[in-house]
Parts: sequence; C-alpha cells; structure tokens
Amino acid sequence: MVEKQVAEATRILYTAINTDVARVRARLRGIESSQSALDATQTGYEVGTRNIVDVLNAQQSLYLSQFQYAKSRYTYVIDTLLLKQSVGTLNPEDIYSLSRFLDNEEKISRNTPTTR
Repeated sequence: MVEKQVAEATRILYTAINTDVARVRARLRGIESSQSALDATQTGYEVGTRNIVDVLNAQQSLYLSQFQYAKSRYTYVIDTLLLKQSVGTLNPEDIYSLSRFLDNEEKISRNTPTTR
C-alpha cells in the first residue's frame, strides 16, 4: 500500500516538474513581452501620445510578470526537491547547489518612468 502511494506521488511530482519547466519558460517570455510593452509605452509618453497612467499600468504589468516568473521558479525548485526526497536521492549537495544558484541570481531591478 505504501509502495503504491510513493509511486503515485513520484509520478505526480514528475508530471508537475515537466509542467513547471514549461511554465517557467512561458513566464520568461511574458517578462520579455511586458518589458517591450513598457518600452513602447514610455516612448509614447515621451512623444506625447501616452499618459503617465499608461506608463504606470505597463510597469505594473511588468512587475506582475516578474513576480509570476519568480513564483514559477520557486515552485519548480520545491517540486524538484520533493521528487528527489520521494525517490530517496536528496542529499546535502542538492541544497548547496540551490544556495549557489540563488546567490548568483539576478536581482529584479526597478524601472523608473521618464518625466516630462
């Protein structure tokens, strides 16, 4: 009975990780799209075809995209660790690798709107 539960949990986590990978890629493309939209909106603001509310909305969209990307990466990391734990291969080096990965990660920077 326990063996079946472990096997099922492992299958579920494996499927979740594959979904997580696709979600991370999609969220990264979302950031790129939101950044392009913000750049275009800021340019429109500079030439007078957009207002500051449009710029703020575009920034909000970018920040939401960045948050969703970070959240999807977090979910991927947790699911990966849970899968390794489930199959019995989780070891201290996994945690050290994760720590090194997080230390080298780019920090999200804040864009400032241009003023007229």
